[in-house]
Amino acid sequence: MISKTFVFKNAKPKIAFTLSECQSGLLMPVGDVHYGASDFPKRHFVEHIQWGVDRGAYFVGMGDYLDFTSDSQRKILGSLRESTKVQLDDLARMRADELVALMAVSKGRWLGLLTGNHSWLFQDGTNVEQYICKQLGCDYLGDMALIRIVATPPLKNHPEADTILLVHHGVGGGTTIAGQLAKPEQALKWSQADMVLMGHCHAKIVGSTDRIFVTPDGKTSHRTTLTARTGAFLKAYAGHAPKGLDEPAYLSSGSYVEKKAMMPSSIGGICFSIGVEQIDGSKYYRPRIHYSI
Repeated sequence: MISKTFVFKNAKPKIAFTLSECQSGLLMPVGDVHYGASDFPKRHFVEHIQWGVDRGAYFVGMGDYLDFTSDSQRKILGSLRESTKVQLDDLARMRADELVALMAVSKGRWLGLLTGNHSWLFQDGTNVEQYICKQLGCDYLGDMALIRIVATPPLKNHPEADTILLVHHGVGGGTTIAGQLAKPEQALKWSQADMVLMGHCHAKIVGSTDRIFVTPDGKTSHRTTLTARTGAFLKAYAGHAPKGLDEPAYLSSGSYVEKKAMMPSSIGGICFSIGVEQIDGSKYYRPRIHYSI
């Protein structure tokens, strides 16, 4: 697991967006982009990134940036000869460059990027996520990361004020809202995270609960925890007129969501407001987290 500390820097947004009077900064997870898929909503994605940049947000990558090669497809491609794999390396870099061009305005505003189940391993042992990280000027977060977010201005000798963020691309899913949050919620049982974020199932949903505790100076209080599935940028259903009867049948096929009659997910992501507040009657602090979908 990767661990790092990130300090919110004083941002001067073009457009003010305030969810809390205690707000120190905005965090926007972005994942399950699936760039290169036929149903990738390019305009929506570009506008989403620009929206965050204009409001001074920071981003964290949740995996699956390219549609190019899933886990199962990489197993099939593993038997190809080396020269063919080199050509596929070039294709992966080309797709990554195209995606980075759409995200260029956000360079320098990323906490880091996770890997996902849609990835590509280059012949030199690095992967496409590391390649994108170089372009965006951020850390590679591997499969899972635990990030301590320090509010601005930092509170000296008050680590309890920091927001602890656990991020993972995600596993599983569910056919109900509660089912989609089951995996992130389980992570609250074995971690001390304030926020657990996962992607993968393309749902865009947040759940919250409070933990009751007593401060060292004897005040009973609560600390809000959030779990979330962080959304996606892939149209589940795309309509079109009937194709000609002499055209290839695959042109009339839908996405995997349509094939399995699955519930469509809301395209886009979530914006979290992260701040800190002093506990009533105490010298100690706690994080203050809000969100907007």
